[in-house]
Amino acid sequence: MLKLAKMYRRFGTRLFGSPGDKKLVFTFCAFFFLNAVLQGFLAGFLGAVISAPPSSNCLHLAQLESVSRGTVLRGGESKALRIAVVSSYPPQACGIAEFTRDLLVKGFQKTALAESKVEVSIVVIDEENTERAYGPEVAAVFRKHVASDYVLAADLLNSDFDVVSLQHEYGIFGGEWGELILLLLQRLSIPVVTNFHTVLPDPTVQSRKVLIEIAHLSNMVTVMLPSLCEHLNLHYTENITCLFMPHGAPLEEQGHPPDLEALRISSDRSIILSPGLLSPNKGIESMISAMSTLQKKLPKALYVIVGRQHPGLRGRDYLGELRQLVQEMDLETSVLFVPLYQTKEQLIGWISQSHIVVTPYEDRTQVSSGTLSMTVGLGRVAVTTAFPYAQWLCRAVNEMAATAVQPCMTVPFAEDLGPELASALLAILGNDTLQQAMRGAAFEHGRRAQWTSVSKEWVDLLRQAAVRNRASLLARRGEWAALAASAYEAGAVSDRRLHKVPVSPTDGRVMKVWASDLARDVIMGNRKAEESAKVLSDLTLGPLRFAARVDSDETECMAETGGLGSFFTSNGIAAFHGQVRKDDYVFLHTLPDKGLLLGSGLRYGGMFVNYVIDGDMTGERAYPAEWSFSCQGSNSVLRMKSVLKHPVKSSVIVGEVDMSFNLDGSTSLLTWTARVRSFEDCLDNVEVQSAMDGMSTLFENLHFNQFYAVSPTDGIVGVKSAVEDIELYNQELDGPLAWDVFTNKEGEFALITVIRNQTTLRYITGHDPTNENFHYTVHRYHVGSICPWDPPLIIVEDRIILHNMDLDNVESYAQVIDRISELTGVDVSGPENKALVEEAFQVLAYHTSTASI
Repeated sequence: MLKLAKMYRRFGTRLFGSPGDKKLVFTFCAFFFLNAVLQGFLAGFLGAVISAPPSSNCLHLAQLESVSRGTVLRGGESKALRIAVVSSYPPQACGIAEFTRDLLVKGFQKTALAESKVEVSIVVIDEENTERAYGPEVAAVFRKHVASDYVLAADLLNSDFDVVSLQHEYGIFGGEWGELILLLLQRLSIPVVTNFHTVLPDPTVQSRKVLIEIAHLSNMVTVMLPSLCEHLNLHYTENITCLFMPHGAPLEEQGHPPDLEALRISSDRSIILSPGLLSPNKGIESMISAMSTLQKKLPKALYVIVGRQHPGLRGRDYLGELRQLVQEMDLETSVLFVPLYQTKEQLIGWISQSHIVVTPYEDRTQVSSGTLSMTVGLGRVAVTTAFPYAQWLCRAVNEMAATAVQPCMTVPFAEDLGPELASALLAILGNDTLQQAMRGAAFEHGRRAQWTSVSKEWVDLLRQAAVRNRASLLARRGEWAALAASAYEAGAVSDRRLHKVPVSPTDGRVMKVWASDLARDVIMGNRKAEESAKVLSDLTLGPLRFAARVDSDETECMAETGGLGSFFTSNGIAAFHGQVRKDDYVFLHTLPDKGLLLGSGLRYGGMFVNYVIDGDMTGERAYPAEWSFSCQGSNSVLRMKSVLKHPVKSSVIVGEVDMSFNLDGSTSLLTWTARVRSFEDCLDNVEVQSAMDGMSTLFENLHFNQFYAVSPTDGIVGVKSAVEDIELYNQELDGPLAWDVFTNKEGEFALITVIRNQTTLRYITGHDPTNENFHYTVHRYHVGSICPWDPPLIIVEDRIILHNMDLDNVESYAQVIDRISELTGVDVSGPENKALVEEAFQVLAYHTSTASI
């Protein structure tokens, strides 16, 4: 498949040599006919489909089952350093996209390509199924939420480049905390330098794990705030090579000035500017408040808010809220909105026309700001809140100033920031001499921080990484082969994705094998295809296969906690993690397979208790009053205590709920237990609800739209699909329930819930279907009355998650449920051996047809 991709690239659009050399241009569109001829062959052989690019320039692939590259920007004629920048990219509306374009257009293209032997291409991460018209500098586009695209992108990078510059921000990449990028990094055989645009000072345990893994998979990491290197080594991980790389600034002549006359801005107005996408954490409200003071003392001051609402604020008219605030404060003549998307050139023009640029951001942890860098780089006066990057940049700019005048002013964070901003702005705008001196000092710094200078540092760094850390694909494969061979001889683990277990229905020892590992072993000659098939066959127990970590006596519980009330545990098969806060909690039960740390799976919506006391009815979600996360033997246990309040006298506590989630030490089994008791009066008509939230927005492409109810005596008693709010199970009609299954119609991911309180489970309901997928489902237990003299009411559910359930033999999973306490683990890597072998040999065919060492 990759050979075909290379064929496309060889004849695709490419620009050779210097700008004066002859161009060979043959666009991707010319291959529509070839594509049509080959599609049938590919679909039959590998299941691959190559789609014609949807955008008009024929460079974007909506589906990256193969890869296509555009124009390579070359700075030399032979032995050039081939750089791939992996990032988001315009026309995406994203700060990282703008950074990458600036680095390329204002940096590499201006200096590096002309002065050194360098080739630069952009490999773009984009939302799935979007159609964007990217430029010829974009070599390939891969989809944010499709794991296989990350693998294909890595293959392209290994084949065509010498070094990767990865621009990292959590929200750019797919998976929880952007962890799908790990799939790309794990597969790379060329050096990678990762630029961290965000390093959280108090990270969740999940975000910290992802960042640490990215750092370990990178040859070097860079940050745009010098102190962050020390922070990374102290609070994240040691033994990484971390370097400071400054944020670049543009040249003023690169801007497109706004038409102030058309906007009815007279030349005598003092323009105070806040540019960029609008969102609540930008502090715009505080600056509007400051204008009420400035309007009285400096009536010619005009606050211009340039930019549209952030696209992430879907469903909220934030711009309308700001306009309403201006109207309420009677500031229509002192505040102007320009709510249009601004290109980088237009932003440069606006900053160049302004007297002061204000960045009143409320995020006290922000470690970079393109707007602030651009402001001082263009020699304009900046007033900013004292977030970490602003403190460092202003200190650096002010120390560089030739006079005592400081062109970059920070104001301290305050609950009411408006007066602080007003005071700073009055001091500057009320003194023309000071204002001119500040602009001159800012210009001196900007001259030294332009993208042309910064890009040279990037090229030097990437060249250094490529020379010192070059690892050939052959060496990487040799390392894999040696690991696999030694592991198989010792009967131990050959890769973190291979596990042996002490329990097997046949010989007492089983090895878990991923399809990709099987294909790799065949390529390396460590196993013949027939032997690999036998290994897979030995793994089968009825409809499900089992595996776990190396040995039960080596099993160690891992219960980690981090910032923002986060927790995490994983036993090598499944993970349980989330966050607990006073007003909310998120519990995730996931399968971190295929090299991921967090994986994808289920969000449990928690527990609700409905009851009547003193004739008044209420219904409450069990919010945490206190919680803990710890090990209990080899199991990890989350405990949470909640209080039940009187429906009328809210200060009166009438009962409590003790809830626990217990992740088994070696399976995907998570046991949920709830204990409900009352204090002084009886709680009547008590109903306990256990909610499961499919949350397709949290785990893209993972949907639940099929339900099976299984009776202890009669087998399957109900099969329902998500088409509307629906009653999935009714005890009166269906009889007692032993267990149920939520899955998609293909069985790719499934949750088995074993009911331990069969007599009190009355209903199961599905709610809010979107695109025929359950948004959430609820198990409803009717338990009657609970009085203070009664023992606590106890509700228990066992929840087992797995991949690739055989929906034609749902009832046969009873043997799994009956023996769950005896099993060493639930394998998540595939269904029955036949399907896995077929998948493995598809991977094998792909690799053997493309390997070129």
